[in-house]
Amino acid sequence: MNSQLLIRYKAFLISLILIFLSCNLYAEKRINIAVAEFSGKNVSAMDASTVSDLLRTELVKTQKFNVVNRANMEQILAEQSLQMSGCTTQECAVRIGKLLNAQRVIVGSLMKLGTLYIINANMVDIETGEIVKSAKVNAQSIEELPEQSEYLARILAGDVEIKGRKTKKENNFGIGLNYPGTSIKAFLGNSFCLEPKYQFEDDIQVYGIRSNFYLNRDWMCLFFVGFELDYVAFEGEVSEGVGGAGQLFGGIECFVSKHLSVQIDLGPVFVMLDDDNSDASVSGTDIGGNVGVYYYFK
Repeated sequence: MNSQLLIRYKAFLISLILIFLSCNLYAEKRINIAVAEFSGKNVSAMDASTVSDLLRTELVKTQKFNVVNRANMEQILAEQSLQMSGCTTQECAVRIGKLLNAQRVIVGSLMKLGTLYIINANMVDIETGEIVKSAKVNAQSIEELPEQSEYLARILAGDVEIKGRKTKKENNFGIGLNYPGTSIKAFLGNSFCLEPKYQFEDDIQVYGIRSNFYLNRDWMCLFFVGFELDYVAFEGEVSEGVGGAGQLFGGIECFVSKHLSVQIDLGPVFVMLDDDNSDASVSGTDIGGNVGVYYYFK
């Protein structure tokens, strides 16, 4: 294994370690949250309670919260002669949140208007007593409540946009340091970005543009596929010239914080070079990888 391959191999290992650590870091930062029993309006108390249970389950699936389960809530509140039902105000949310050692409490309601079911939810910060996030979803029938409860949980977890608002990726841009070079990444939509780049290695300079298509909207780790087109210039002791390269790739980008991410991708590369000194042309395929650290401004 030559020195360049060894350096790339080490860079990939370091990137994988950083991605693993970033996932653990977010796991450690999960906040404690409780879901109070939803009130019912023109629906049965059982239906409202069922929606509360569905929301707890779906919040656990987002992997963003430590959710207090129903049994623990009932036991702790019973010791204080309190009931789970009937808590719909911010003041009540703060009170039970302190008893449950929760940082946030969700209070809400299930109502029926004609044939339409409406789920309202407010997330209350226990320290400030303020509503930090509010969301509403609609179900056309009672059978749609499980699906809409999942969607509601994703909204509250920040995984999807609320209608009328922009997701955190749209119109965002950042700068990247990758091996070995730099780039600018600009999101033109929720799932698409362009990335002009400049890379250098020994006597080779590469000017290119990458296009990424993101396959999921999870804010911690994003999977993507894309393609890259490059202009290549080289100048050595016995040869110099220009050429082009193209690559298809797939990868993962994980966020260490709101603004900082680590990215790794891999895919086949086609390269064609023209030597000006000998008028010779060479072409071939290889496997190329990219390791980068990105800072986003939004």
